[in-house]
Amino acid sequence: MTDNHQIMPSDAHAVPMGSVDRYLSGLADKCKQTSNMHIGGIVRVKGVAPTLEELRELVAAQIGQTPVLGYRPHRDQRQWEPDPDFQVADHVTESPLHPGADLLAHAMEAIGRPLPEDRPPWRLVLFRGEHDPEHDRERYALCYYTDHAFQDGIAISRTVEVLFNGGTLPRPRPDEFAEPVRPWRWPAPSRLAVPVRRTTPWAPFGGPFSGRRRALSVDFDAEAVRATSARSGATRNQVCVAALAWALREWAPGEWSGPKARRGLKVALPLSLRPPRGSGCLGNQVTGLHITLPCHLPAPADQLRHVIEQTGEQVLQRHRALHRALSPRLPYGLARPFLDRLFDPAYTAMFITTVRMNRLQVGGMPIEEVWGIPPLLPDQPLTIALFQYDGTVRPTLLCDDALQGCDRLAELWQKGVSVLHEAVCAPR
Repeated sequence: MTDNHQIMPSDAHAVPMGSVDRYLSGLADKCKQTSNMHIGGIVRVKGVAPTLEELRELVAAQIGQTPVLGYRPHRDQRQWEPDPDFQVADHVTESPLHPGADLLAHAMEAIGRPLPEDRPPWRLVLFRGEHDPEHDRERYALCYYTDHAFQDGIAISRTVEVLFNGGTLPRPRPDEFAEPVRPWRWPAPSRLAVPVRRTTPWAPFGGPFSGRRRALSVDFDAEAVRATSARSGATRNQVCVAALAWALREWAPGEWSGPKARRGLKVALPLSLRPPRGSGCLGNQVTGLHITLPCHLPAPADQLRHVIEQTGEQVLQRHRALHRALSPRLPYGLARPFLDRLFDPAYTAMFITTVRMNRLQVGGMPIEEVWGIPPLLPDQPLTIALFQYDGTVRPTLLCDDALQGCDRLAELWQKGVSVLHEAVCAPR
């Protein structure tokens, strides 16, 4: 089994926690369960499962190329530091999966288990015992999860890619934002990450809530998403977000009509600020783009147009450029009130995050399906993740288990993809 010298160069140094790392670390203390701030992903692999020791050996063989996995939190010093006692066996575990068990529910139980405070806060769990009845073959699953303060979604995706597909992550360092990128046009205040106006509380999210989370997922019609994207010029992500707006309109129809009708729903889309190359994938380099889901518009095609206007490539480029310049220079004392506002449900009803991953294999066997697992934020009973992998987009709805009607919302979203496809692609 590996030791720390195979992971860390002898001159590895501590890395200060960023403002977002510190904020998310404190946010976990406000959750009814600190594990609500665990995030990660689940992959389903075709083939015979490795033994636990074989998986540990596979990880150990590549762990030296992912130095981020050897860092642990030192919260008093507000920094990440190399763990001198790192052992792969502390982090790679297994959990038997009984035939017919719900993989997503089983994985959520595993993700709910605490992570050690004195070790790098991540875990890779092997689920063996699953059978694919449709093709009469064996398969298994893996779940990687971590504390959100330790890694954001893009960092997790890149770490898993290197762990199983090869390559190398550089050693984490505090100056990963290369030189400041000056936006060619400073946005108006309404385009900043921080929302300006409070919103009327949304009745379906009124509570009370339990603080316990559960995950739901559905399969989108991949061909419908592709065709709608091709016909409209929208990205697949924009298609799925517009279909969500339709689903929310159908889910809570009374919110969008009458004298007190809402003018859409304020949500935040996390945007990665990581450089395309050279990131050590430690901590969070992310900001949020505030948009309005056009649930008040009755026509699906109009909903898509409204989403495209708010999330076009130029909008995203300018937003990233601004925050790549601001984020490394904003001290925690100034960042905290901005983050308080962004995470306040009075200003942001929910977060919708998107993560992409390249095709992967584990031990030569292809990964067939992927689910992203977002955090469940305090006082926000629903968070959504869209995971793009191998031409498909798969949603995960992470909700408080006391939130009523989430199963129906997931089904409506699945239907919304088809409704939008019909509206955009049907012959006229």
